[in-house]
Amino acid sequence: MREKDIIESLQKDIVIPDIVQTKADQIFQKIRKENGTAITMQTGNRKWKTAWIAAAAAILALGTTVCAAVYEYGIRGLETEFLMTSEQKQILEEKGYMTPIVEETGRRDGVTCQGVTITPMQMIVDKRFAWISFQVKGFAPEEGKEPGVYGRKITVDDDEDAAIQSYGGFYDGLRYTGDGFVREDGAPAYDAEGNLLPKYVDEEGCMEYIIEIVGTSYEKGLLGASLHVELEGLGSMDKVEYIPAVEGVWAFDLELKGSDAVRKIVLDTSLGESGATLKYAEISPISVYVLGDFPLQKEETESENGKGETILNETFVHAPDFVGLKMKDGSLLTYIINGGTVGYPDSEKEVYRWAYSITPAVDPEDVDALLFQKSIPQTNARGTYECREEDLYIVPLE
Repeated sequence: MREKDIIESLQKDIVIPDIVQTKADQIFQKIRKENGTAITMQTGNRKWKTAWIAAAAAILALGTTVCAAVYEYGIRGLETEFLMTSEQKQILEEKGYMTPIVEETGRRDGVTCQGVTITPMQMIVDKRFAWISFQVKGFAPEEGKEPGVYGRKITVDDDEDAAIQSYGGFYDGLRYTGDGFVREDGAPAYDAEGNLLPKYVDEEGCMEYIIEIVGTSYEKGLLGASLHVELEGLGSMDKVEYIPAVEGVWAFDLELKGSDAVRKIVLDTSLGESGATLKYAEISPISVYVLGDFPLQKEETESENGKGETILNETFVHAPDFVGLKMKDGSLLTYIINGGTVGYPDSEKEVYRWAYSITPAVDPEDVDALLFQKSIPQTNARGTYECREEDLYIVPLE
């Protein structure tokens, strides 16, 4: 499949991939412990712990009650999650990516159940990714525990089989800066032993639950789609154990509003001796989408079984990981991935796709180059990995 075919395939969107792997988790496993505390991130640089997602399947189902809608104001917003400056926020709003979820009456539509009100507040959407924030009022986790949702159901366009992924978690008030975590409220982010001090509940007694939807394989695209969200049960996490606190279902029907404006770049750049050649890229303020030539390759690796015998395993060769952006001011934005897919988007297994949401938000016109991993970087004085230009394939966009 050549350049023209790649672009035509892009315009039609792409079938569900045979090989889809979220490489972001692997990238972030390379981040070392800082001050004795593991940096835990889910499919990117979010600080949400992952234990509660797996734990939900291991406990008994809760009784559920769907409750009536009410209205409420107030939001912490996605601005902190995206590290937005006032200029970036203005760009997202003016170009239509970021939309408050407000009815014509000017009031936000929430759902109250068992004394807890959950209100959809804001969305940030392009054609492949969507972020939605919900205010949670009337519930707080046990002291020292992480809040959790028992179950989350996402349906797009009433299609139970829609090819989407979703992630969710409560915002913890922490922001990773590259030099460690800082608290949004200015309080210390670490205790004397170097343990993180998250703050889930704000001064008004509210929390924020954030959902990301990955629709890179959804042929219709996310823009304008009808979204049904059900959040079931609220509780807290103690390591891998979910502790239920409030039973019920909070259900919402929303329209995904955003922008499909992207910066489009035709490329013909090889990634060193990896065998991958980049052909096309699209950059929005919240995502990066890249297609390249990388015919499927298989390789054999050796491992040892439980009897001490050497066995051969057949695996697939992966193209270099996308790791970030180089901006026109010379700065490198690395470890910015927040979910997505990588691999072969069709049965021909010749075109390779990298499709990721990113934070912080960027102005696509300020992006100078794409960054791909050439070699694993050395650890710095803080014991964390820090990408340098010599560790990267730098792909100029002009």
